[in-house]
Amino acid sequence: MKYSILLFIVLISGCHKEDINSTFNIDCEKLADSFISKDYEYAESVIDSICLTLSPIPSVNDELGHEMNSKKLVEKLNEGCDNVVVEMYCYACLESFPLQSSFIVTLDSMNISIKRHFTLRVPEGDFMYMRK
Repeated sequence: MKYSILLFIVLISGCHKEDINSTFNIDCEKLADSFISKDYEYAESVIDSICLTLSPIPSVNDELGHEMNSKKLVEKLNEGCDNVVVEMYCYACLESFPLQSSFIVTLDSMNISIKRHFTLRVPEGDFMYMRK
């Protein structure tokens, strides 16, 4: 009986990691406006929320463990937003503490192509984040 109660407690209190492919509600217009106006509050919120679902997975080729996560972030941001195109410019290429990756965002504003850029901090052993 003790074991069944313990098993029950473990099952209901266990963590559930959200899959990156699960539905993540991104308001594409609001995201585009955030980049266009250079008021990154909404973009930062969306990007940091996605990053919190991407645990670092270090490997021999990627000691920080964020390269695949960066690619998944780009994929997620591009998914379903026709007016926002995100590309990774470079991974862990900006020498700072922690290292940073650079991304380019191309937006369509009244048939005018606008480019913005943002950086993500890619700390060793922790989640990536955009916060300025």
